[in-house]
This record gives sequence, C-alpha cells and structure tokens, in this order.
Amino acid sequence: MAVRGKHASWRTIFLGSGVIFAVCAALLCHKTLELYSTSLTLCVCTALCATTAALCSIVCLDISRRNPSSSHTLTSLLVQYLFVVLMIIVGKLSFPKLQKMSKDIQNTQRNVFFSVMRRNAETLYGRKYNFKAFSSPNEYIKSHPLTNYAHFEPYIDMIDNGQENVLSSQKVVFFAMTSGTTGRNKRLPILEDYKGRFFFDAACYYFYKGVDYWNMLALKRVIYVRGSSPPADRKQGLPRGSISNYLGASYPFTTTPLSAQLGHIKERETMYIHAVFGAREREVNVVDTFMASMGYTFFKVLEEDWKQICDDIEKGQIDPSLSIDDSIRSDLNQRLSPDPQRAMELRAEFSKGFEGIVSRIWPLVERIGCIRSGSHMNYAKLLEEKYAKGLPIRNSLYLASEGMIGFSMSADDSYVMLPQWNFYEFIPAENCKEEQPDTLLMHQVVKGRDYELVLTNMRGMYRYRLGDIVRVVDFFYQCPVIDIQYRLGQMLNIKNEKTPESVFYDAIIRAEATWEGIKLIDYTATESVVLERMLGKI
Repeated sequence: MAVRGKHASWRTIFLGSGVIFAVCAALLCHKTLELYSTSLTLCVCTALCATTAALCSIVCLDISRRNPSSSHTLTSLLVQYLFVVLMIIVGKLSFPKLQKMSKDIQNTQRNVFFSVMRRNAETLYGRKYNFKAFSSPNEYIKSHPLTNYAHFEPYIDMIDNGQENVLSSQKVVFFAMTSGTTGRNKRLPILEDYKGRFFFDAACYYFYKGVDYWNMLALKRVIYVRGSSPPADRKQGLPRGSISNYLGASYPFTTTPLSAQLGHIKERETMYIHAVFGAREREVNVVDTFMASMGYTFFKVLEEDWKQICDDIEKGQIDPSLSIDDSIRSDLNQRLSPDPQRAMELRAEFSKGFEGIVSRIWPLVERIGCIRSGSHMNYAKLLEEKYAKGLPIRNSLYLASEGMIGFSMSADDSYVMLPQWNFYEFIPAENCKEEQPDTLLMHQVVKGRDYELVLTNMRGMYRYRLGDIVRVVDFFYQCPVIDIQYRLGQMLNIKNEKTPESVFYDAIIRAEATWEGIKLIDYTATESVVLERMLGKI
C-alpha cells in the first residue's frame, strides 16, 4: 500500500478519523442502551461495535497527537506506530523481569549456562565437548578452553557448506560479518530467533527506560546509517552482512530503502545513498549512526558531495556515475521522487557551511544515536563540535557481531549488561596477555576494574574471547554496568609494552590542549625509529 497524505497532513486525517470514530462509539453506546430490554443478542453485538469504534478513536487520536511525518505511507505509518507501542508495552512488562534477574545475578547466570548446555548438548560441538556431563559452570570452565575465532572457523565452514546442528541446535539464517577492525572479517552465525529476541529482550528496554526514549515516540522518519559489507565468496546461499544492517532492515520507517541497506555496496556509495535519502526528508527526529566513526564518515560525505546530492534530490535520480548494481539503482530511482523545493532549501543551508548542519536541515532532531566510547571518542567529539553542534550524542545498545551485551539507561557512556543473553566471564585486564588466564563470573567483578569479556551463548560461541576491554563503573542491583574502554587488537607496541588506544588517545588530547590554532581531526600511530636514530642505535 502506498497511500500518502498529500492533500492533508496525517495529523489532520487521523484527528478527523478519531472524532468520527468517537461519534460512532457514542451513537452505538446509546443504541446499546435502547436494545438492552428488547434483544440481548443485538445489544451484545452493538456493544462490541461500540467498543471497537472507541478503540479505533483512541488509536487515531493517539497517532494524530504524535504528528506523523507527511512522507509516511499509510503502511509505514501504521507499522511504526504498532512497533513503538509494542516496544513500550513489552519493555514495561519485561523490565521487572530484568530487575528480578539482576537481583540474583549468580543464579540467573547459572540458569543461562544450563539452558545453553541443554539446548546444544546434541550438536556436533556439544557431543565433542560432552556438554551433558557439566553439572556446574565451574566444571565447564575447567574443562573447556578459552577460545577465539580460529577455534570455531572449521565449524563455521561446515555451517556455510549447509551442515546443520553444528554449533547450535537452532537453524542458522545469516552470517554477521565483523568489520575487520582488528584483523580479517569473521563470519558469526545468526539464529532464526535472533531478531525476535533482539527486539523483545533487548531493544524494548531502551524504548522503555532509555534516557531519550520519549524521542522515539514521535512518528517521524529515522535516519539509520549503516555500512554495507562487500559480497563474500560462498558455495551456499546464506545471506551475510553487518549485524546492524540485518537488524536495521526490520525498520520500515527509516529513510534509506532496504535495497541499499541489504545490498552489497561499497562503503562510500552506501554513505552517499544514506545522505541522499536522509537529506531529502524534512521530518527526521532521530539520526542513528551505530558508531561515532560511521557518523563522522556519513557527514563528511554529505559535506563533500552536497552539490551532487542536491542535484539528485532535485531530479529524483541517483547520480549515474555511482558504482552500484542496476537492480539497486532502479529501485532507488523509483523511490526518489523529484523535490526541487527541498533541494533549494538544502543548497541554501549547505552553502553557509556545515557547523550545526543537523539542526539546520533537520530541526526536529534532538539527539544523535551512536557508540561514542572507547576508540570512537574522538569522532564523537568531532560530531559534537561541528556537524551536531548543540545536540547530545547518546549510546543506545552495546551490540557486537558475537552477541548482544547491554543497553544504555543513562546519559553517560555506560551500559547495563543483559544477563539473560550470555553466560559471561571476565578476564582481569592485566592477565589478557595469557592464553588461558583465570576468569571471574558476573557476581565476582569489582567496580573500577577493567576486564576482557568472554561469552558463551545459544549461537554457538563457547568461552569466546570477545576482545573488548570494559570497565565496571557501577551495578544495576547485582548486574554490572560497564563502559567500553578499547579493543585488544587496538594496542600500540612501544618498547615491548602494549599500550591501549585509550592511553594513547588521552595523551594526544592532552597534547592538543597545548596547541594553538591546530585542531585534531584524526590520528594514527606506529612505533617510531626517530629516537633510535637520535641515540645512534640504528
């Protein structure tokens, strides 16, 4: 269905519909009273009709109150409304369960552990490591080694070749491809129930308790910026891509068409398409870029290519020189109707410069959603100082390709961990160099200490070293609240001393404060031989 509110705003249409339904409900209620003494059957039927009309009136008036975006189709509008309402209801019902689990974290984690072992005991991997024999988490920890991706790659190859019941008893429907930040891309299996669990056992908490949850209630368009993974050689037909794109494709109210979100397009072209479809939409209230670095790339493309972007919006046609498949181009052009007025508005704002551009071209936006901690701090700082000046940048969900970790419930960079998603272990940061260090469990971690996360979950990750170093900054009842510090692969080897990026970043920010007329845009680091040359050692 592609009905749009062209001649009257959706707000007006649903307000009028709500009033009509309310009048119908009132008339039917009056009729019900008249029929009460004459025909019980007709009375009941009329009462049901009156109730239905009253509910329709409430829904229509509620939609009108949220002032929907005029670019919505009727389908996308109703889907977004149902999605938002459902997330809030589920979040409200589920949050007490999360509180209960967090009050007895040791028992909660035991239950998660045994659930994983039982469900996957008859898999190829479960039989090899004798999951049935484990009577406690401690036995599992003593018997099963800590692992990394290389340990699972032969099993993932089996899954990729069509074999089932390998790592998990559930069906694998997708491969989440990692970004390759600390090495080559990895394939992580996604199970058929993952989307449902993500929305109803993770995202719902953010909609209900997130610091900016109210911003999600308006029925506006969302700019959902995600990168696109290049196609990988494969014998089987299992789709693959970034986990964020896999989940984001479920949103029918995002500005970018699904063909661009799921298609295998190069990074630059993907950002360009996001920029075209995002810029043409006036009524945007959320810009979500997953990571601050991705947000910076998005706005940089918008700044560099704004003239061509405005031409595309004016003509209703994607730049012919853009390197994308013909099928994707055809779909995008069908959805990109010409809008000369919007193009003129954008040219006027872009020609003034890009400081505070978010608020100038999307005045309804009240926050930028992205991961801003750890290695993304500098990019978040750049967004705050230039493109998103005056707007807060918020974390929302701590989502890795390997598993769902936590959600944000405050305005800082912390995440409440989700104890029902994984059986967690924690390696003290000072022991991360060891191949098989001792680990702590969720109820044993200490506030203020840094740890590497280790995951065991339904997806077939068993004692998997995630490589993320997190700091325990607080507790939600007994459940750790964490802040991302850095990735283990992002460390500088200085004189055989492993220096985390967070330490290097802190040093360079201190140095920047002493510079006059110089602004830090980005940085990289490698071991220097200058000192050795000065000392005559080389």
